[in-house]
Amino acid sequence: MNTNQINSDIAHDQDWDVAQDWDVAIVGAGIVGLAHAWSSAKRGRSVLVLERNNYAVGASIRNFGMIWPIGQKPGPLYRLAMESRVSWNEFARQSRTWLQNCGSLHVVYEEDEAEVLKQFCQLTAATHQCEFLDATEISERFPAINTNSLVGGLWSNTESVINPRQAIAQLANWLSREYSVQILYQKQVNQVGPNLLRTSDGQHYSAKQIFICSGIDFLTLYPEVYRELKLSRCKLQMMKLAAQPQSWSFGPHLAGGLTLIHYPAFQICSKIKEVRSRLENRSPEYIDHGIHVMMSQNQDRELVIGDSHHYQERSTPFDQERVNQLILQYLDKMIHLPNKTISERWHGYYAKHQSQAIIYKDVEPGITIVTGIGGNGMTMSFGWAEEWWLHHEKSPTVPFSPQLLGVE
Repeated sequence: MNTNQINSDIAHDQDWDVAQDWDVAIVGAGIVGLAHAWSSAKRGRSVLVLERNNYAVGASIRNFGMIWPIGQKPGPLYRLAMESRVSWNEFARQSRTWLQNCGSLHVVYEEDEAEVLKQFCQLTAATHQCEFLDATEISERFPAINTNSLVGGLWSNTESVINPRQAIAQLANWLSREYSVQILYQKQVNQVGPNLLRTSDGQHYSAKQIFICSGIDFLTLYPEVYRELKLSRCKLQMMKLAAQPQSWSFGPHLAGGLTLIHYPAFQICSKIKEVRSRLENRSPEYIDHGIHVMMSQNQDRELVIGDSHHYQERSTPFDQERVNQLILQYLDKMIHLPNKTISERWHGYYAKHQSQAIIYKDVEPGITIVTGIGGNGMTMSFGWAEEWWLHHEKSPTVPFSPQLLGVE
């Protein structure tokens, strides 16, 4: 049965009762869904969130907990990241959720990488809060950094960290308590039509606006639309190191030279092509596995480290220990850690579009798919949700797309 037939069945079925009418219904209680729930609720809309699991288990809890403006391309994307950071701080303050405005440090061990960082500081001087530090300055401010062959680094004070496993659950609870958002778990939505949703347990819900924020689930709802969107499924391997001694705290997020070729922010620098070419020749395994090494520290002094990027047919359910070892080797190059005990290994998945920062797709009147945010969910979701509503309030009949903000 195709989707149009399913929607027709829903629209004309006279034998079922709607559980309740809502202004907004959202499929998925990950960060994208909860961000749209908050933006909707703060405008006085009644909001229902339906989550198929008994809690959010996808990419929203399998990440570093980084709010990472420094990685966003200067312009509208960076602005949205900074606005999202303000929202995270507002939520953390009101809900008493742990968040630290920790900043970030990129350390580099090659001259061409240092040239990229210096050029980035020059090109973003009017908009960013960052500075280039030489090796001596880094060793004085961050004594845990490995200074062997260290050339320098980029310090930015605009990054924040949360503990995603706790923060996502606390965000859901806070929205329920403060904004009367109703979140129903173990509710698999298997049919959607104009203003209507049906769950696998036979319940039905009515809403004026429906957001489908179901992450990498491309098969349940509108599979033919997802095929047309040409999204890639990306798998990431990550690890957590056990708690460091009480006397040891690094502070900022840590990243290195590999990260420069991963994030779009640094593509504005002319030297980035030289860095990529060198890495492809000298570190082919890292490039082949899409590895760029980052580290964050949570309130329990645990260190979250990663990650790799395998797309489509390479995103198998089987983790490669060689990938984990490459990550650990690169981390050793950057920092001296008192406790290197690995307490957890895991992998996560997200949906990414080859060229677009996020996908907003209106599939029917009042039904919008939100997907393809890639690894930027924690950093960007609040900003994107606000932009959708600002546009909708101004031009309700015009579909929203990132291109309206000048984002390619």
